[in-house]
Amino acid sequence: GTFHLDTKTGVLEEATADLPPTFHIVGSTIEKIGPATYRIKDGVFTACEIPDPEWSFTLSEATITLDDYARMKNVAFRAGPVPLLWTPYLIWPTKEDRASGMLVPGIGYSNQRGGFLGLSYFWVTGRPTDQTIHLDAYTDGSIGGGIESRWRPDEESAGLFQGYAIRDQNAT
Repeated sequence: GTFHLDTKTGVLEEATADLPPTFHIVGSTIEKIGPATYRIKDGVFTACEIPDPEWSFTLSEATITLDDYARMKNVAFRAGPVPLLWTPYLIWPTKEDRASGMLVPGIGYSNQRGGFLGLSYFWVTGRPTDQTIHLDAYTDGSIGGGIESRWRPDEESAGLFQGYAIRDQNAT
């Protein structure tokens, strides 16, 4: 590796790094290009313990800025070692505070409705409140949607509302 003391930048090859608050990266090269910005080539990005993370993103290239976003190219989302979803580009929050945005898609199978793809959006509506909006599409043509609203006005109280509706193609 090479590190420039004057600019506090540098490059490591075949490296692993832990970034605050809980991110771990592995790459053929990890380059520090700014005070809180890193460029990774042919790597893995996760918040799980390595070397065997529960979930991770494998990527060909990424620019990760702490307390901002990871911008990744040629990304495969993995559950353990199994690739589940590929995308040419993905932006993932690296913020310490909660951030609004799309959640990892859900993929599964229902004995009644067949395979499904679930998309969810997490929306921070205020300091003590948030909502998660769900949309599920099934292979039999059924569509489901739901909402989860949470609030915590103080340490001693909290609330949760959940609702879900489905238009079932097989219902009579």
